[in-house]
Amino acid sequence: MEDQETTGTTNDNTDVKYTQMERGSVQTTGSYFSMSSGSLPSHIRSVSPRQQMEFTLEKDVRKPQTCCNARTVYIALITIFVLTSSVAVAIAVYEIRVIQTSSRSQKLKNHVLPFQSVAEVGHSPPSSVAHMKAATLSPLPSITSGLHSEKPAEQGGRTPCNQICSTYRNDRFQATCQNGYCNCFGEDYQGDTCLPDVDGCKIQVSPSSKMISIWGSPADKFSCRNVLSPITSSDSIYVVGIYGNHFSDKTDVHIGGSSEKPITLVLASHYPVRWGLDTGRIKVARVILLAEDKLSFSKLDRFEDKSSNQTNIETYIQPIGYGDDRHHSNTTEMLRKITETLGPVKHFTGASYADTIHINVI
Repeated sequence: MEDQETTGTTNDNTDVKYTQMERGSVQTTGSYFSMSSGSLPSHIRSVSPRQQMEFTLEKDVRKPQTCCNARTVYIALITIFVLTSSVAVAIAVYEIRVIQTSSRSQKLKNHVLPFQSVAEVGHSPPSSVAHMKAATLSPLPSITSGLHSEKPAEQGGRTPCNQICSTYRNDRFQATCQNGYCNCFGEDYQGDTCLPDVDGCKIQVSPSSKMISIWGSPADKFSCRNVLSPITSSDSIYVVGIYGNHFSDKTDVHIGGSSEKPITLVLASHYPVRWGLDTGRIKVARVILLAEDKLSFSKLDRFEDKSSNQTNIETYIQPIGYGDDRHHSNTTEMLRKITETLGPVKHFTGASYADTIHINVI
């Protein structure tokens, strides 16, 4: 195809020559015109030069550097953590050493100090003033106290106080401090000693009794003999209550006496223990194991019965106590429940911790 020339006229009457090329393209020849917003078509006027715009850039103002940057804070936190951990470890090591020292002291006490015989008649506290002072001033800790460091029987069974009777702080005691001693006005508690007194079972304490021991060391014994229980009952009810046995293998109960009348033996413990029972010649018609819940039932591990009679073993869930109701114990409620379900309690024997218990049946 030959090239063709074409002549045209623009909007501002400027002649422009176009030459049609062989490839179908357009080549422009001739004079050119200057572009202006007025000479451009309406659909491409947006490409025309814009007016100049002035911009004002604010000067970057840098903040002054602080003394506590991220690195400093991180180092401070690490330092505080290390110091706190060191203090905690030091306290833990100190407590472990104190426990070990107490354990060694108790072992020394068991080997050196002889057992002290205490009068068991009437289950009254010893009247010897010298014995009371020796027990008070003894520097060696008593293993029978365990987590219970306070003595309920001081100065003839009364507990000293200073304005406030903090020892019996529970509302059920309704305790007040009068003349330097605690006085309890709660239901089923003795006013002077604050020990339970339920349906004729008036509990007294015998410090370091030879009838109860833990790891070979005499323990404080809480006991009562109910003189009001009817003689016509089918069998006498004997109750044994403890808090635990300090992880001993078992707690042995030895029953002695010459009574031919069968008894019902109630064994109660806050913590699960293995009971070993030696009845001797005493007839035991029923053995009842008490627990606070299904997870704390004890077991009757050994049962030696020389009376050749059949014994029923039963289990009950109810409140438990060992004689002193200051520390997670409810002796009054336990005795009330036993009286309601089984009958009046003839005799009660309790201790905070015990692995050997002797009972005389009369």
